[in-house]
Amino acid sequence: MKNIRVRVSQIKGHCSAGLKVGDGFTLLDGTVIADVKGPLCLYALNAISGYLTGQAFSQPGSGWVEDVARLQCPDVANAVVFEIKKIDGA
Repeated sequence: MKNIRVRVSQIKGHCSAGLKVGDGFTLLDGTVIADVKGPLCLYALNAISGYLTGQAFSQPGSGWVEDVARLQCPDVANAVVFEIKKIDGA
């Protein structure tokens, strides 16, 4: 399993959970380790969790899952854009 760093790269409006650019979390061996002291939005996590699972178990050349670097939460009026990166040489 690959470890993944998720960071807020842009906010289009106002995040109701209070996230700010630079906030994020790490998916470490399948466990979410938050970098923020405040809440993580369940709707945003739900929107990106399937992709994170695919990214964590992907193999080189496995298609689109390797190419996506940004995803956004489902709130179109106040969208939070997340940047996804593999870490630890994954």
